[in-house]
Amino acid sequence: MADVRGNRLIFSFIVLGSTNEMARKILNSPNHAEPCLVYSAAKVLLKENWVFLHGKAHADYRKALNVLFTKKALS
Repeated sequence: MADVRGNRLIFSFIVLGSTNEMARKILNSPNHAEPCLVYSAAKVLLKENWVFLHGKAHADYRKALNVLFTKKALS
């Protein structure tokens, strides 16, 4: 799908990894590909949403969630 906004031409396409290793390479390159099942998700949830975090911000967010899954918290 191509969308023209101002002077920019934006393309959306689907990339499928045929193996575990290929999928990991794709997902570990956020500058080139971004996991998103629904095209409008970024517009609905906004780019600042936790769903779109990657790198250090993603790791810090997941570490903060760990306290919710301790034995004490789950009991």
